[in-house]
Amino acid sequence: MFTFREQVYKLNAQNIMTAPARTFEIDLLKRALQALANTTGLVGKITDQEPLVGPNRRPDATIEIEAQGHRFEYLVEIKRTIDRVVLLANVKAQLREAGDQGLLITDHMTPVMANRCRTELDLQFVDTNGNAYLRQPGLYVFVKGEQPADG
Repeated sequence: MFTFREQVYKLNAQNIMTAPARTFEIDLLKRALQALANTTGLVGKITDQEPLVGPNRRPDATIEIEAQGHRFEYLVEIKRTIDRVVLLANVKAQLREAGDQGLLITDHMTPVMANRCRTELDLQFVDTNGNAYLRQPGLYVFVKGEQPADG
């Protein structure tokens, strides 16, 4: 069994990523923002990549989502695969200091995992299929069950 520290190290391997891996992450983020626009009509844009937001703290990106004339800023952690609840908890720990502005971007969030994000962890997320949980004052979105186009 992995310890928490090993899980965080594994989840944050992008700190030593090559340029192609970083490009893959940003592409995943762009696809997730496009899917969010397709399912909800909300427009998101990348405002920075790996910004320094605190001592030794660099989220993968910052984004801004526009809804009803308001802009909502998020600090983003990008994780290609989230297939276990423990990984969700680890991401939640990574984003803890971001508070309401922490956001997980992933390839696909199953309905079961989406429910856990909303009810147990209060972990906001957007995936590349348009599934999302966003919650800030003046913004609430919960979409689950959207499937990949090939399955």
